This record gives sequence, structure tokens and C-alpha cells, in this order.
Amino acid sequence: MTCVEFKVHGWFSKGDSRGAVYGYWNQTLFAGLFLVYGAYHFFTASAPQTMTDMLDASYTPIFLKLSKLFYGTVGIVGATAQYFLALYYKRSLRKN
Repeated sequence: MTCVEFKVHGWFSKGDSRGAVYGYWNQTLFAGLFLVYGAYHFFTASAPQTMTDMLDASYTPIFLKLSKLFYGTVGIVGATAQYFLALYYKRSLRKN
């Protein structure tokens, strides 16, 4: 995907309409991947055995809540930022 983004940047800099089209779809795919990544880790969060060995077991629910908060935030904020960039590409296509 980084190779595609490099190519998109070149097209976009030259004013080629392919840059806007491929840029939109590339960033939309990134947004979807952020959502999938965040959702996967949100729903499969677990406390590592080394943590439960070192700390009291009463800290496990707190750790799980913080893990879910972190991965939920990564998924939502990452997807939103990438999709706003995708919309930027899409709007630039309308101008051309």
C-alpha cells in the first residue's frame, strides 16, 4: 500500500486525475483496515499471563477495559483520519 501511496503522490502532484481516484480508494482501504484492526483487538483483548503473574488478579478487569479503550480509539480515530484524507482526494477529483 505504501507503493501505491507513493505512486498516488506522484500523480496527484502532477495534476493527473488517477492520483485522486487511486488516492481515494487507497485511503478508504486504509480506513477499513484500521477499523478491522481495532475491532479485532477490541473483541479479543485478554490479559497476558505474565501480567497476571506479576500483579494481583484484581487488576485484570482494569487492564482489559484499558486495552479495549485503547484499541477502540485506535480503530475509530485511525479510520476517521484516513477517511478524511480519502475525502480530500475525492474532492480534488471534483475540482478537475
